[in-house]
Parts: sequence; structure tokens; C-alpha cells
Amino acid sequence: MASGPRILLIISITVICLAAVLIPTLIITLRDDEPDLEVNQDELIVNPEGEMQITKQGEPVLEGKLGTLFESSAVECEPVEDHESCFEWAGLARLQTKTEVLEEATCHHFSWNALTDTRISDCYDLEPAHWYGAAEMFYQYWPIKRWNKTLENYVSGDLFRDQYGSVLERYWLSSYGVGIRVSNNSPLHVSVNANNDGKLCFVSTFEDSYYPNPDDVLPFLDYEICTGSNVRTIHDYMSAKYVSKPSEWPDERMIKSPIWSTWAQYKIFINESEIIEYARNIRDNGFNNSQLEIDDGFQLKYGDFDFDPNKFSNVSGMVDQLHQMGFRVTLWTTPFANANSDAYQEGDQKGYWVKRANGQSGLVPWWNGLAGMLDVTNPEACDWFVDRLENVRQELGFDSFKFDAGETNYLVNDFVTHEQLINPCEYTTKYVEMCARLGKQIEVRVGFENQNQPVFVRMMDKESA
Repeated sequence: MASGPRILLIISITVICLAAVLIPTLIITLRDDEPDLEVNQDELIVNPEGEMQITKQGEPVLEGKLGTLFESSAVECEPVEDHESCFEWAGLARLQTKTEVLEEATCHHFSWNALTDTRISDCYDLEPAHWYGAAEMFYQYWPIKRWNKTLENYVSGDLFRDQYGSVLERYWLSSYGVGIRVSNNSPLHVSVNANNDGKLCFVSTFEDSYYPNPDDVLPFLDYEICTGSNVRTIHDYMSAKYVSKPSEWPDERMIKSPIWSTWAQYKIFINESEIIEYARNIRDNGFNNSQLEIDDGFQLKYGDFDFDPNKFSNVSGMVDQLHQMGFRVTLWTTPFANANSDAYQEGDQKGYWVKRANGQSGLVPWWNGLAGMLDVTNPEACDWFVDRLENVRQELGFDSFKFDAGETNYLVNDFVTHEQLINPCEYTTKYVEMCARLGKQIEVRVGFENQNQPVFVRMMDKESA
């Protein structure tokens, strides 16, 4: 932050140790000079221009700018609760801050509410710390200050559409012992070092957004910045608070041995003899396996699980032969059913696809045509989908399934689901939860707050070197 005389709004945290309990005392003062930081203080400093700084033991660990889009200065306002501070940009937005001191961390909560339909934007300096977390990216550089990601809806997306990737969390971690977690209900857009500006920016808006706003509320942004003694300490604290733990041990064979997919070798050009030959080559060259996946290209119509008889004359016999060769066998599937499929017609009659605002099933463009997208918020739709896969497993002998897609960017623009989604990423969460009903041997490619599921999440396809 720039030096020199100015009025500072200082939130000083004085820690008093009494009977082994930490008791925070908030002191809010107006000063026209730089504060003398005490070694044992953790401070959040905000000036009327929105420049902010968080210090730990007298040293800055995070600097940034609040309300970056507002030209006016902030004034103090009446806080809603005790031990809060309130800042208002006249006629635009109000910010409430509150600090909590714990044994493991000091956490500063920021709660923005727009007073008119305006964007709320806070930006933090990526330098000099190293930052991690966020999302899967096509070019997965670490630390994330090496990214150059312009502002985008912060939802799970298909990497090939230049969006944030299939796996993401609203969590960022700094090597300076700082963790940031944005609330799930905030209509969040994020940029990371956009045009090499060196900033991590959080923007709240419903404009050009995937976030539904049926009640026509104004933009809001809630997040928490926590500091700890080091990066390990704060990551342990944030993980314990926000990340669920796996409910059981995942499939061990999938850890120890490779998954062989027909997609890598043949793409959609597969048939029964090619798959058997593929398996023989794997075995004869001395490779082990966890399973062999029959990927895209087996079906007559996307959404139906009927094998093309011109390619597969005896599916159950092929699966038996693969079992005898030592392979477990899995089958590729997605939440889509193309409009020409029997599955789409049945699901449409029963209301199992994500709908448009007009109440009709929404047809979404995906990489294999136009399709209905399973409404995973509808328990009956999930039961129907899972039961159909269980029938395939029982009738043809498959061991498990490879699940594709599940990203929120495939939702239609005016999507309506059985259960209203505040954050579109909840679609991804519920999709993985449904897939996990088929057992631990499955794999998915998406994830949002799914750490409790004992299943594997695969990386998206990458370009060959």
C-alpha cells in the first residue's frame, strides 16, 4: 500500500490470555498517520479509499483493494452487530467486517451488500506470496500467479471452452499463511492475474451470469480471510472447517494399477474384436490393470445403453472373455440423452430432464449433439438413471462405470431444476453423489465439495507433448 499521511480505519485485535482462553478486543480508531504495529497484534487495516492490509505480528501478509469499481471514498456506518465494523460507499454498497480470534487462526469476515444493481469487486495482490487452490485448468500452472485468467463465472466448466475446469473449490491458499474462502451462495466471478495485473479478484454480479436470481436480489459477496502461523497451520484449519473427509477407503486396485480406456487408443472407432485385441496386447506386454473401460462409440443412440449390433454381436460374451483375461470391465456414460433416444422420450414424459423457464425439457448442446440433461436434484430421476445402469450391470456383466460430464456450463441459460440451485455448482455436487451410488469402482471427472465420496476424480484430457 502507498505510504504517507492519511486517515486510516484500523481494526486492532488485542489478544488477552485469561485462563487459557483467547478473548479478542476490537478497537476501532481514526488516525491520520501510519499505525505503530505491536508485535503481538493481528490487524486488519482499511482506509477510506478501500485499500486494505492484513498484518501478522507486525508484518503484512495480504494487501488489496476493496470496492475496486467505486470511485467515491468509504465512510463509517452503523454496524448491524456488536464487534463489527461498517463501511459504506454512498448509494452503492455497504461492507460489514467482523474479526474472530481463535487458537489456530484469526479470521476476518467480509460481508458486502449492494445498495443498487452494481458490481462488487475486491482484488488482492498475488505477490509476493505464492498462491494455490482454485480450480482445475487446461494449463495447470503452479503457483496460480502464473495464470492469466480473465474474469469468468466461477462454476465448473468444460476446459475446452476456456472456462474454469471441471473440479473447483471456493478456496485459495497463500504461502504467507493466508486462506480465503468465499461463501457458496455468492454469485461469484473470479479473475487470476488477468492481463498480468498480479491480482486475485472476486466479483459479485448476476449480469451475464450462470447464477439464478429468481427473487431479483441485489448482488452480495461474503467471504472469510483467515491467517495462521504458517501455510500448514492455516490449511489444516481451513480444511477442517470447510472440507469433508472421505467416508471410506477408495477402490485399492484403482490406486495400484492403471485404467485402460478404449478412448485413448481408438476414440469412437471401437468394436468387439478391437476391444479383445486391445486387452490381449495389454496382457501380452506384461502390463497389469485395474480395469478396462469401454468408452464412447458402443451405442446406437446417446442416452440409450443399447450396443450397436453391427459392432458388438455378443456383449455379455465379450465381457466374460475380458474377465477371464483378468480385466474388470467398465462402461462409459453421461447425464445426457439425445433427443432421438428412447431414454429422452421416457425422461421427458416423466419430467426427469433439467427444464427451461417455460416448463419444457431443455435441449443442451454437448459434444455429441442436442440432449436432455438429467435433473440430479430430482430423487426420482436419479433412481431411474441408477436403476437403468444397474440393469446394464446385471444383464451384461459389467463391473462398474466411467462417468463423463457433470459440469454446470452445460445447463441451459434459464434452467429450472426440481430443487432450486442457488449455486449452479450444486449440480456438480449432486451429480457425483448420484454416481457414487454405483460403488467405489466408478470414476468421475467433476467435483465440487465432493471430498466425502470415496471415488476417483480423473483429470481432463490434455494435449500430447
